[in-house]
Amino acid sequence: MARRKRAFNRMPDAELIVMQGIWDAKKNGFDKVRASQLIEAYPDTVGQQKLTTVLTLLTRLLDRGYVSIEKVGRSNIYSAAISEEEYCKLATKDFVSSVCRKSTGNLFAALVDGSMVEDGDIDELRELMNKEEK
Repeated sequence: MARRKRAFNRMPDAELIVMQGIWDAKKNGFDKVRASQLIEAYPDTVGQQKLTTVLTLLTRLLDRGYVSIEKVGRSNIYSAAISEEEYCKLATKDFVSSVCRKSTGNLFAALVDGSMVEDGDIDELRELMNKEEK
C-alpha cells in the first residue's frame, strides 16, 4: 500500500524547541538572533544543547523553510519565516486530519476526556465560535 505524502512538514521536538526560542525572542523584541544568543537566552530549553547541535537544528529549519538566514560578517543571524500562530494552525489541521480522522469532535472529546480542558476554556471556545458565526 502506498503511503500518503503529507503536505505539512511537522517539526521534530528538538527543532521545535529551537523554533520556540526564535518565536519567544521575537515576542521580546528581537526579530533576528544568533544561535549563541538562543542558547544564552533560553538555558532551560535551547541551552541544553551544544552550539553545534543548535546550528544543525537551525540548518534543518532553514531547509524546511521555517527560518530565514542573514549573513552578517562571519555570523549567521536567524529569523522566523513562519509565525507561531501559523505553525500552530498547520500542525493542528494536520493532527486533526491524520490522528483524529478529520473529526474535530474526536479532538474535543480527547481534550475533555484527557482532563486538558481548564476553567474558562469552554467560555473562550464559545466566544471564538460566536465570532465565526457572525
